[in-house]
Amino acid sequence: RNNSIEGIDAFIGGGYLNTIPASGYAAFIGGGHHNKADSNDAVVVGGYSNVALAKFSVVVGGGQDTASGRYSFVANGYGCNASGDYSFAFGWKAKTNNYDSTAVFFWGSNKGHFFIGNNAISTNYRLYVNGSIYSSKGTYVEAPSGKTSTISAPVRKIEQLHGITYTRDGQTRTGIPADELEKVLPSAVQRAPDGHIEGVDYEQLVPVLLEVIKQQQAKIEELERRVAQLERQRGR
Repeated sequence: RNNSIEGIDAFIGGGYLNTIPASGYAAFIGGGHHNKADSNDAVVVGGYSNVALAKFSVVVGGGQDTASGRYSFVANGYGCNASGDYSFAFGWKAKTNNYDSTAVFFWGSNKGHFFIGNNAISTNYRLYVNGSIYSSKGTYVEAPSGKTSTISAPVRKIEQLHGITYTRDGQTRTGIPADELEKVLPSAVQRAPDGHIEGVDYEQLVPVLLEVIKQQQAKIEELERRVAQLERQRGR
């Protein structure tokens, strides 16, 4: 069906207008049409207009997907590009340009959940990241709505917390025991439906610490006022 094989030990299972050039040693195309496997051990399972361009790169299916990084993988979708080595892309025009990176993009309401990291668990969150998150654009939070009130007894809340050090992945880290934090600031601790702790949001401590600083500053200013008053009285 107008399939073309030039690579040694290469294989095309079916479809039409699929191509494995001479550079595709032991490359594989399962079927579909207008697909190309253009490197050693490159694989295109099916779909259309998909291209595997690097050593051990894989495109499973979909359309117009490209795996150009070594050991890169495009699971499915449309217009995805996994150009980073050991990268993974899936969905609609997802792109992975960096080494060992992952990108999943899909739009629409009521779509599924996405988990990043190891040891995936059942979660109610649309996005769950097992690890730290860094944004070059800063941190964004939703503006408060409805009734607001000043944080009560902020100093007392902080006094009930203890900073600790612990070891994870061979590195010493700092933190606050989640059970302590949950008692004074329940919203800062997220639990899964089965009750185990999913994560701690330390950013929620910032408003509490802000109120502590304001209260401490007010006390300092009051003490300074009293000291100045005493000095004036002594100078008479």
